[in-house]
Amino acid sequence: MTPIQERKLVEFVEGKLGSPFVWGGNDCNTFSIEWVDLLTGSNHLQEIKGKYSTKREAVDYYAEHTEFTETVLAGWKEIPASTLSMGDIFIITNGDFVEGHVCVGRTVASIHRKQGGVLLPKAKVDSATAWRWKG
Repeated sequence: MTPIQERKLVEFVEGKLGSPFVWGGNDCNTFSIEWVDLLTGSNHLQEIKGKYSTKREAVDYYAEHTEFTETVLAGWKEIPASTLSMGDIFIITNGDFVEGHVCVGRTVASIHRKQGGVLLPKAKVDSATAWRWKG
């Protein structure tokens, strides 16, 4: 990432810290998609914002729109999760739901269901699927 992109990520994450969790509006997946949009100039968030309001609806929505993930990740290269660095996105499958997160140095930025926008220590993410922007 360039220094400008890193600054953009830090500003984005700082703006989200403490923001409340809202299914389909400010959840872990809309968070990571919003980062993709900011970095790439895309507008994927508009396609999904407000399309679900519960976990069950989210699971159903993403199951019915499997092509959406491929569209969002166009221009990203899959990488080993052990190599995560600033700005990389990664997904952890948790049962029937996938959770999107963004790497910010030694921390992970996400929207936690109970805490809202948070920075968490980078835990073991070997089971994650990770991507790095090729642009």
